Formats: sequence, C-alpha cells, structure tokens
Amino acid sequence: MKKEMFTSTNNCLLSAEDLVMMSSDDVQEYMAKQRQKYLSMHTAPITQGKGSDHRWTTRVPDKNKPDGRRVIRKPTKEEVENEVIKFYMELEASTGKARISAAITFSALFPLWIDYASKRPNIASETLRKYRNDYKRFIADSDFGRMKVREIDYIDIEEFLIAEIQRLDLKKKALGNLFGYLKSVFAYAMRKRIIQSNPCDLVDLKNVRPYCDTTEKPSAERVLSDEELIALLHTLHQHQAEYPLYLADYAIEICIYTGLRVGEVAALRWDCIAGGELHIRQAEHRVDHEDSASTYEIGATKNGKERRIAISDDLQEVFDRIRTLHEAHGILSEYIIADADGRVIAPTISKAMYRRGVEAGITAKSIHAVRRTLSSKLNVHYSSATVALTMGHTEEVNKRHYNYNVTPLHERKAVMDHISAGLHG
Repeated sequence: MKKEMFTSTNNCLLSAEDLVMMSSDDVQEYMAKQRQKYLSMHTAPITQGKGSDHRWTTRVPDKNKPDGRRVIRKPTKEEVENEVIKFYMELEASTGKARISAAITFSALFPLWIDYASKRPNIASETLRKYRNDYKRFIADSDFGRMKVREIDYIDIEEFLIAEIQRLDLKKKALGNLFGYLKSVFAYAMRKRIIQSNPCDLVDLKNVRPYCDTTEKPSAERVLSDEELIALLHTLHQHQAEYPLYLADYAIEICIYTGLRVGEVAALRWDCIAGGELHIRQAEHRVDHEDSASTYEIGATKNGKERRIAISDDLQEVFDRIRTLHEAHGILSEYIIADADGRVIAPTISKAMYRRGVEAGITAKSIHAVRRTLSSKLNVHYSSATVALTMGHTEEVNKRHYNYNVTPLHERKAVMDHISAGLHG
C-alpha cells in the first residue's frame, strides 16, 4: 500500500508511520533541516534598508512581473525568510498536493501550527519564541502530546489542564494562555481536515479554574508609588551625573513620562518627535536564529499601529538633554537612545532599570512596572478607551492588567475625612 504523506508549512514530508514513531525533538530537528533546505534554494540576497526604511527585502521569481521578479519586503529578516520558504514550498508542491496525516499526534502538530502562526502579519518573534518555549514546557514530552489529535475529547483536555495546574502551580493567566494554545491548534487541525469539530468548544473552564493558585501579587510589586518614582528619578540623575554617556538611564526617564514598552523606547528616532507629540511607529524585536544566536531588529509595534503621546515639559527636557549630549560628543544617529557605539538595545535598558531600582530601594524594578504605573495614573483622569489608545493595548487589557490604585494614602484619607465631616452637620 502506498504510504499516506503529510506536509508542514515547511513542507516536511514524512509518512504517517514515521511521524507517529518520531519524538518531538526529532520532529523539530527534521523541520529545521527542511527550513534550511528551502532557504538554500533562494539565491537572491536578503538585505535591510539603509535609509529611513529599515525593512528587509528580497526578490523571488515571478513570470507575471515585467522584470520577472516579485519583491518581498517585511519588518524583520525572519518574516522575509518565512515568505521565501512559503514561495519554494508552493513551487515544489505545485506538482502534487500533500496533506497532514490523520494519524498525527498533538505533539507533532503543535510545531506545525507554530509555523502556520509565524506567517501572520506583524507577529513578533518574541511571541513565536514564547510559543516554542511553552511547547517544550507543556506539550513536547507529555502523555497528552503523544495522543492522536483525532482521538482527543474535551474530557482529555480538562484532565490535562488540571494536571498541568497541579504540576506547575499555574495561575489563571497561565491557564488561559495554555488553553488558548490548545484551542488554536485544534482549530488548525480543523482547517487541515484532521478533525470535524474543535473539542475545546465543549471544555468548561469553570471545572478547571478552581485548581489554580488565586494568590495575587500585591500592588507594591506591580507598580511604583509617588515616593518610589521620586527615588528612582533621583537615582537616575545621580548616575547620569557620574556616567553621562550611559544612555539607558535616559531611556528609563522617557518610559516614566510615556509608559512606553522597552522595545518601543529602544526604537525611538528623532523624527518621532513632531508637533508636540511623540509618534510611536516601531519597536525593537528579538529574532532567534537557527544557530541559537539572536539579533535585535526594528519592526512594527506590538499591535501594528502607530499611536501618539503628548510631550510633557519634563519629557521635552529629557530630549533636550540627550540632544545636547549627542552634539557635545559627536554622536550622529537617527535614534534617540544611541551612544558612540550605536543604538542601545532593549535588554541593556531592562538591566539598567533593575540596577537603578536596586540602588533606589524600590520593590518593582522593571520597565513594565513603570508602564503599569503611568497607565494606572492615566485611568484616574481619562476613559479606559483613551488610556488604551495612549498605551497601545486594548480596553480589556487596560482594565485587567493596567489599572491599579495609585492614589496616595493621604489623598484617600482626605476624601474619607471630607465624607465623614458631612455626617456631623
């Protein structure tokens, strides 16, 4: 009998018998080799723009174009490579249509879904890295992963989720992420006609959530008080006086006044300042390569949209100090957070934030804590929709994760005293 074949988005051709017998590590290794195979078929260079457009570009054959070539242009090199791979996959598959085996296991299908997800517009390499890390954490060597996709029902899923909660002491957010993976992978299986319906649709998370650890971190570990912000600014200014060319300190200041993500402040250019507003158009992304090396490249923002933030007097003063510093030391860069060696990358800024936090004696020592703090302060004055637009996230995310009580105790006491005074006539 002729062996039934399947294909991944990297066109990894295996027999159904071989696939079921392979370990998850073997599947990943095979897919990596297939990826390299298709990239090696591409002879045109993949280059990054040198001017104002830093996107990556290459060309593939296209007989319908006047010059016989079609341009592929994407924010990151990885996205261009994915499009190149897709082109040669489709070219090779044009002589015959392969499909995924109906006997595929969940552990084998998950990496194929990751490849499929990587083709989505503006998906961040950090997100893909999280998918791969969580695959190893939850799925790769699990009994659930070894089950055949078409044989998994909603009871299997609920039991797996409860077991993972108990094994790893998961909180509700981690449970939600894991369940989201399962639902998406099964939806992918439906598109590939492996299953007829998504078993996750029958899962009742009310049966699962009670097993989660419901302990929440106190606000002091998530946001900064006014006193802590003052201490942090004082520490930053002291360090700047001693090491004026350490630009990561200035990046932290900018985040205090804008709530930018660390990748966004690392990607700020001087032309982002216009008309009294800061235009957030791009962000830094980490790109992991097959040789385990990583690069940090500029691409789209997290949601793929531009947003604008009003420039306060304090923020303008920071920009003026940086510009004066650049001019005094002959630093010629289109990027704001840049020194004589070039643009300062996000990990350097994050490490600086932790060190300044330790020196300032504050509890929350991350750029994200600074971001939560500003968002919470904005929520006191503006609607959730306005704050979400300013911060670059959704209203739901704003309400759930960026709305802490940051009103100082003495102000809250004054309000309570005012209310109490009315009771005494």
